[in-house]
Amino acid sequence: MRVFVVDGRWEVREGLRLLLEQETDATVVGEAADLRGLLYEAQKAQPDVVLVDWELEGVPGHGTVMQLHALCPRARVIASSVRPESRETALSCGADGFLLKGDPVETILDVIFYSKTE
Repeated sequence: MRVFVVDGRWEVREGLRLLLEQETDATVVGEAADLRGLLYEAQKAQPDVVLVDWELEGVPGHGTVMQLHALCPRARVIASSVRPESRETALSCGADGFLLKGDPVETILDVIFYSKTE
């Protein structure tokens, strides 16, 4: 599985990359800190999954999800947030999954690899 990680904080990107590098079925094919880097790099990388910060600075989450689905139509877009109340909005705006940034590792991997969250 080819994964692209998007978050404004390098610590979050680094943590997700390190977590995914331990999985034999995952390869991080790119990272971005902002929308410009995301759209350019994700289109080149054509990932299977994009993990994207729902509160990416200066960008409404619903617009990011729509643009990602247009550029990478095969990719599952999984939104992440520190705010549990963002789950419903993210999923209703087209995100294929949702993670809380404080979720346990097992939950993160389950959402990335196996399930579409409700």
